[in-house]
Amino acid sequence: MRLVTYVINLERSQDRLARIANNLNALNLEFEVIPAIDGANLLPEQLAQYDHVRNQKKYYKPLNEGEIGCVLSHKKALKTFLSSEYDVLLLLEDDAYLSQHVHEVINSVIAKPHWDTIKFYSGKKAKKVLKSVPITASHSICCPKKVPNSMLAQLVTRKGAEKILMMYENFYMPADISLQAWWQTDLNVLMCQPNIATPFECDSEIDKLSARKSVTYSTWKRLRQRAAFEMKRLLTKPNYQLLDLLERR
Repeated sequence: MRLVTYVINLERSQDRLARIANNLNALNLEFEVIPAIDGANLLPEQLAQYDHVRNQKKYYKPLNEGEIGCVLSHKKALKTFLSSEYDVLLLLEDDAYLSQHVHEVINSVIAKPHWDTIKFYSGKKAKKVLKSVPITASHSICCPKKVPNSMLAQLVTRKGAEKILMMYENFYMPADISLQAWWQTDLNVLMCQPNIATPFECDSEIDKLSARKSVTYSTWKRLRQRAAFEMKRLLTKPNYQLLDLLERR
């Protein structure tokens, strides 16, 4: 299986690129840069991909320009991957820092690519899991109770890329939140614990354009949408057999 590594990077964020390049070079991990879509300079045809009507009906607050640019950047990376001859993509945002265990973990799962995507960062706190299997002496691949937020670092197969792109068609939610509704395209989302990637301490490029937490929204609308989401999640069972295929023999 052939692996390619992409780093999504805004052209104006050369300090971030230099920092992640140092990390990846130290790990002997070659990578390609995917120029990010700058939310500060969105073209009309790019804005048209954001479905503001569905956003108003199905999400509790509008996306800012940075969030729109983030989705478009991930779409660009996934389309670039599908147009290549590679089988598996390690997709990184430019504030990711990979641990020394990355090669061991990748080698343990890449030979059995029955999964769609594996998140390498699931947040600062360990997430609840439905099932877990050890793949190395120090790491396990887990089926999360709830798909964690963050698009910092993840492995993606070609099949997974196709499913994610379907979810990003006429998108109305942020990139990471969209993947939480994995049942829409039968996207198999797994995660690695402990984290293989952690974020550098730096300011969010999305918040530089418009602070997400300052956006006003209806609390009632958010609670109603969250309740509907949780009900659907509880009624939809993930595919546990994927973990059995990854389990060490």
